[in-house]
Amino acid sequence: MGVAVLNGMGDSKSPTVICVSTQLLNIALNLLAVLVLHLGLWGVAWASVLSVVVNAALAWYRVRRALRGESGASGMAESLHRYALLALPSMLQQSVMSFGNLLLQVLVNRQGVDCINGYSVGSNLYNLLILVVISCCTGYETFAAQNLGAKQPARVRAGFRSLLLGGTGVCGALMLLMIFGSDFLISFYLTEPLDPAFIFARQFLLLMIPNLFLTLYKYGLDAVFKANLKVYLFTISSLISLGARVVFSYGAFSVLGPMVLAVGTVFGTGTALVFNLAVFLARRRCMGFVSAEKNAYNNE
Repeated sequence: MGVAVLNGMGDSKSPTVICVSTQLLNIALNLLAVLVLHLGLWGVAWASVLSVVVNAALAWYRVRRALRGESGASGMAESLHRYALLALPSMLQQSVMSFGNLLLQVLVNRQGVDCINGYSVGSNLYNLLILVVISCCTGYETFAAQNLGAKQPARVRAGFRSLLLGGTGVCGALMLLMIFGSDFLISFYLTEPLDPAFIFARQFLLLMIPNLFLTLYKYGLDAVFKANLKVYLFTISSLISLGARVVFSYGAFSVLGPMVLAVGTVFGTGTALVFNLAVFLARRRCMGFVSAEKNAYNNE
């Protein structure tokens, strides 16, 4: 909550500093608890809890300083109503996504230990890499929302172009890393390149490369929807992505085997991107993506 408030106020530096510092604290406390105090699992748990408490305390300290002198009591009922309209679709999306991932995990678990290990390594590495792309889109979402609130749609359009250009470059760099550095990344988890799990993880990463670019464009448009407070569009897009992914994975499993998990992800993201593009092109004017000059020309 504290981080969300700070990001909404345009302060992304403080959450970053707080996150990095408390993660370092978490590592230090875990090492202290296990290697010095010999507290085992309980020590790891309490070290993690303490780090989160420190994180929350620092975040709210910054929030209180940023909001010093502001009154938060007025309009609380209206604020809760507006917040619920934004939060509930997102909650639904997260719940259904979690359930869908359980359905896909069933396919993995049926294939034995090698497939489970390979999928775990491949998906963990991919999720780590794709986080860079998603973070770019999240940053643009805050930027777009602030500038829409400031009645600066030109900045929203310019920022979107920068997101697509810069994000495509980031995806290109990640693609090269996945092509030429996949074995190096997988070796942090698995040591034998000829092991079936190692081979599965390598193939999974390579098949997921197109999803880097599709995710950038899908999440970029999702950011536009959320910045315009159209969270329900983001929810629908996510459900389309998940539904297409699950249906494709179960339907094509007999043909593609376990690799359907990667191909199905690409298919699901691509299907959702088509939906996003259709909605965006139909509503781009009300979302601030048609300049005033072009609007006047169209009206004439």
